[in-house]
Amino acid sequence: MNRRAMSVVIMLALVVGLSGGYWIHIMAFYEDGANILEGGDGVRGGTRGASLIQQEYDI
Repeated sequence: MNRRAMSVVIMLALVVGLSGGYWIHIMAFYEDGANILEGGDGVRGGTRGASLIQQEYDI
């Protein structure tokens, strides 16, 4: 495979990979929600949410 064809294949793979990764993350976010993705159980927030709430209410 010559250099021109290889560069086209690499650019195409980059576009397909980035698009696929974006789609997978967006679908997981909308299907499962942010609380689940951060390590929460669906009722309480994940680790990031818990630490932000704790900082807000510390006296």
